[in-house]
Amino acid sequence: MILQVLEGGGDQIVEPHVSVQFDLRVHSLRPGLAHERLEVALDRDPASAVEAAASADGVPSELWAAIAIESERALRTAAAATGVARDHLEAALNNAAAQQPTVTAAGRGRRLAGYARALRHGDADTPIGAARRLTIIVAYHTLFAWELEAAYAGAPVESWASALLAVMPQGRLRWEAAAAETGQTLGEWVALQAARRASC
Repeated sequence: MILQVLEGGGDQIVEPHVSVQFDLRVHSLRPGLAHERLEVALDRDPASAVEAAASADGVPSELWAAIAIESERALRTAAAATGVARDHLEAALNNAAAQQPTVTAAGRGRRLAGYARALRHGDADTPIGAARRLTIIVAYHTLFAWELEAAYAGAPVESWASALLAVMPQGRLRWEAAAAETGQTLGEWVALQAARRASC
């Protein structure tokens, strides 16, 4: 058998400084994960509040809602697990999320980095529709975690999610951006920050 060394392939190399543009109006979910849909019914006032918050942050309402619900679930879980007061942990998470990444993603991380940049900068042209029924696109493993939490609470997952959404948490897009910038899920990022806070 004769082996021959082939040269070339330079066109396939991805330069680290090349960034990926990510349009949240076209792809209103985190890239790279299997997703499912969850229909959540909202009363008029909460629906308007979600639409206004999403518009202010410049993201689609279904993405804003998914991040709000998951961040609130992760915050409550981490606070209970570590014993760190919820408000102290929330402040620590806000501080951590405000930090800009020190490493620029290259190769496989470019799409997540583009997604994170889109979350941090938003798009002021996102329309307000005040939909009373919200179709939230949720990562498969996240939706399973929601179903478990809802089961523990003795509620349908739609009602459980709506109750967490009613908290109307602010600034949570930065949490998701920080998680994406480090290649972590939102829940993983919150848990890691909580563990660091608990060890101080």
